[in-house]
Amino acid sequence: MKKIGYEISAAAILLFLFLCPAQALAASRRGLHLWFDTLLPTLLPFMIFSNILIRADLVRPLVSVLSPIFHGMLRLSPGGTYALLMGFLCGCPMGAKTLADLRLRGQITQEEAQYLLGFCNNIYNAEGGTHLTGFKTMFTNVINTYARGLNILKEKDVNFTGADVRNGMTAVISIKHPDPRFEGQTKTKLDNQDAAKVVSKVTGDEIVRFFDRNLDTLKSIIGCAEKAAKIRKTEEKAKTNL
Repeated sequence: MKKIGYEISAAAILLFLFLCPAQALAASRRGLHLWFDTLLPTLLPFMIFSNILIRADLVRPLVSVLSPIFHGMLRLSPGGTYALLMGFLCGCPMGAKTLADLRLRGQITQEEAQYLLGFCNNIYNAEGGTHLTGFKTMFTNVINTYARGLNILKEKDVNFTGADVRNGMTAVISIKHPDPRFEGQTKTKLDNQDAAKVVSKVTGDEIVRFFDRNLDTLKSIIGCAEKAAKIRKTEEKAKTNL
């Protein structure tokens, strides 16, 4: 069904190009002007500057004043603090690129490249639980399904791992349960199995609806997953050769 939708969309775009060449040319011109006149001169200096800082290992001293604050609030390392600030100052694409660069240089861990918070009945579950499991499992399945549907993952390719698709993610999973069960007295981990099923179903339904309407966002997420998978395979190969 999705493939048919893509084909219809492509046919509609081609029809528009043939029937309205002047409007299509004008729209393309405006898009190129926006890129070269606004986005490129705005983001390129930050990208170059950020890359120099990361390669020269200057991130830690640069954020030394703010790092203890963010570590106390969000448990972020200096690298994580820098990526968060770049995302706030320069937007999500720059923040995602900074995360990928930091991860590639080994200045943040795979776990820190994603940030998931789980709550049940307004209680923060530091160790997660079934609600986070349901979300992570379904999100991974959805991304792999789309990646194969878009022919990004070939038949011979293995699926992305959960860590791959959640690379750079920040998510808050908050549920209300009439009879929550927790592991331990500190309520750090939710143990209700029905929470996983419900969160998984809601995640699958809503994320598919969102991605079907926002293909650019989907492709950006898959692109981040590809980079994370490449880094993971490189690290695994390096460990094997030791």
